[in-house]
Amino acid sequence: MAARFPVEPRRRGDAVLRGDRAQGAAKATEIHELAEADRVTLRLARVKPQVLAVLEADEIVERIVTDHIHGNVHFGVEAQLADADR
Repeated sequence: MAARFPVEPRRRGDAVLRGDRAQGAAKATEIHELAEADRVTLRLARVKPQVLAVLEADEIVERIVTDHIHGNVHFGVEAQLADADR
């Protein structure tokens, strides 16, 4: 009997950009465009190196703005609060 999942099943939290690169990059672009259209600030935290490489290769990082990518959620929240105070 063939395996139900030909590749490792996705775990929660990895769903958007794991697996097919083109699909992940397209989804990231869609999220960015929705946030921009609704005038919402998009920040990313704890981005895995492999995911960041895909975002950079597809020039999505340039659209998100590199200072909106943070090592952890705390730094992202602090940056957003600082921006809101300006």
